[in-house]
Amino acid sequence: AQVRREAQVREAQLLLASALIDAVQQTKDELVVIHRG
Repeated sequence: AQVRREAQVREAQLLLASALIDAVQQTKDELVVIHRG
């Protein structure tokens, strides 16, 4: 059960990390648009 729980935690961390990266990318894209405009 312990191993399974750790796997779930790791999976949650990966999801969180990818969501964070998406958010950063989105912000960068918006900043680029603002600078060009």
